[in-house]
Amino acid sequence: MMPNPYRQYRTLQIATASTGDLVVLLYDGAVQALILAEQALEARRWAEATRHLIQAQKIVLELNNGIDLERGGDLAAKLRSLYLYMYRTLVQASCEKNIEQVRHVHGLLDQLRAAWRAVVKGEPAPQRSGAAA
Repeated sequence: MMPNPYRQYRTLQIATASTGDLVVLLYDGAVQALILAEQALEARRWAEATRHLIQAQKIVLELNNGIDLERGGDLAAKLRSLYLYMYRTLVQASCEKNIEQVRHVHGLLDQLRAAWRAVVKGEPAPQRSGAAA
């Protein structure tokens, strides 16, 4: 069986990534899982939606487990609360097949992903629309 070049590339990408890059990759994976879950929910493919929601839940828990509360202080504690909120919301969305809850968490993860990307690249974080300047 021939090795999968994409899988080899992803393995190398993960093995050589910085901590910040790994966090962004986790956000990318969670957002992609939620996009697929939304599509499956819209098409009423319940088993597929559940599979993608469980994948997103696992990634959110992994992000949560990576928080260093001792070094991160109040910000880390707030981020942990947000991750746990997102996890609970995704579990509920999976049980109720609630696409609006999935979209809500998707939006939260998009915002966090954009902020992390800015930090990793050393750029200012993007402003949310409607935010005070």
